[in-house]
Amino acid sequence: MINTTYYTRLKALYNGWRDGRRNYPAPDAATPSQYVQEMKNACEHQLAHLAEKWKEQDKKLFAEYRTCKEHLDISERSLDETQRDNNEAREKLDLATRALDNLEHVSPGKRWYIVFFIFITLVEFPINSIIFDIFGEARWLTMLMAASICFTLPWAAHIAGKALKEGLVRNRVVTAKFSIMLVLVVALLGAFAYMRERFLTGMEAQKFLGASVDQNMMTILFFLINGFVFLIALWTSYSAHPKDPVTFERILKSYDLAKQLEKETYERTRKAETACKKASQDLNDAISKRKNSFEKTQNEADAISQGWNSLIHHYYKVNVRHRRDGKEPPSFHGDTTYRIPKDIEALDWDFLQNRNGSTRSHDRDMDDIPFASVKGGLAND
Repeated sequence: MINTTYYTRLKALYNGWRDGRRNYPAPDAATPSQYVQEMKNACEHQLAHLAEKWKEQDKKLFAEYRTCKEHLDISERSLDETQRDNNEAREKLDLATRALDNLEHVSPGKRWYIVFFIFITLVEFPINSIIFDIFGEARWLTMLMAASICFTLPWAAHIAGKALKEGLVRNRVVTAKFSIMLVLVVALLGAFAYMRERFLTGMEAQKFLGASVDQNMMTILFFLINGFVFLIALWTSYSAHPKDPVTFERILKSYDLAKQLEKETYERTRKAETACKKASQDLNDAISKRKNSFEKTQNEADAISQGWNSLIHHYYKVNVRHRRDGKEPPSFHGDTTYRIPKDIEALDWDFLQNRNGSTRSHDRDMDDIPFASVKGGLAND
């Protein structure tokens, strides 16, 4: 093992003085003197020791870098998949949207349609309850009859309006439904008119109003009023239902599914982008750590080589000053490049080459970082 602390500036000056007095190396010598060769060997030995030290440190840094690179590759593949799924979902949503735009317009919507019929039911129920109470029926019979009437009228209008919208000629079942509902409604309206005429022409009602009421007029009036209510409900049902309910529901369902799928794939894409950015940042940090460690080693190697160059410079200078001929031998101008260990000649970035051919923003120009070759020679005074 070479003891690099043995070689000092004082010893370099002494050996240069001693060899110069002996006119060594010879004026025509092309090889360096023994002492210069020893210093070169000591420098290369010190560089080799530095390389081994850095190699041990780089094992951990390279392992961290490789792990980050693998994570980034996985994140990129996941991002590509989610982006592809999201693009497909957007295409499906566009198709569903165009189909929805060409779909038959119905109004009101389901929510307001339900609210409207609930309102009709709630209005009809208390009126009919009062009528049956005045007629002196039992309480349970009053509730049963009032509920039957107030639920039947909206339901009949709903079925009849839907059947009318779907078309009476195309489907016999639809035609039968519409006919039955129409007969039922006419019968109900007659019952409504009769009961309310009895109510207003009764003794209690006439006493309350303070006047007598013509029975025929009230029958016609209540029939018209209830007919008007039924027609409103029938028109609402007609407007709220499509001509082809199967196709209508299928298109609506397809649009809802496409919209939900697009939303889900979009959220997954955002998460994948976040994960990819984090993995890219982690990789950049790992690359920076490794580069900084290598650059620190490079600077330390430069400092070592410059130190040995300084010793050789002092040797040359004193040697020439004390030579009998006062001339520099050819060996003083020879190549004094130090042999650099392969481990630290350049950083190994082979693993960074993207096996998938990706060109994302995190890819950097990772050309090998050359380790500065170190040369020495006699500086001009």
